[in-house]
Amino acid sequence: MHWTLISARRLAIAGLLLLLLYAFGTLLDGLARTFLSSPIGIVRDMAQPYIAMALSCCFPYGFVIRSNIVVTLLDPLLPAGASRGLAAFGWLVTLIIVGCFAYQFFQYARELQSAGETTAMYAVPTAPFWYLVALNFAFGAIVHLFTFKEWMASSGTEAGEHP
Repeated sequence: MHWTLISARRLAIAGLLLLLLYAFGTLLDGLARTFLSSPIGIVRDMAQPYIAMALSCCFPYGFVIRSNIVVTLLDPLLPAGASRGLAAFGWLVTLIIVGCFAYQFFQYARELQSAGETTAMYAVPTAPFWYLVALNFAFGAIVHLFTFKEWMASSGTEAGEHP
């Protein structure tokens, strides 16, 4: 197995475990609100960075297994080489967008860190979570690039074979 697949799969599993943990926390919070009239504040306080981290963990795996959407509207009208060129262009655009996400989340985390932002109720610094989100997107861009290189090196050039 290629290192990108192994790493991305492990990261996606970690993201899904984070989502399950958050769902369990939300369930406990709801039960505590209903039966004890006492919410679990950390669940609501940490929701935004926690969910962002969990979701960003899944992007690299989506790129490895090539689950991105591909528009093939023009494929029947174009020669195989032109169709492959359009697919490569779409791949490049996706790479740029994911790279921009990583950069923007890094900038956002830097701003949060310099401002000393914390969560509202428990004063947990939020910047580290957003640095992890940025790192996940940067890793996603790297994985996307390696997957693209593999696709380009593949011998298949038939129309309809897309990333």
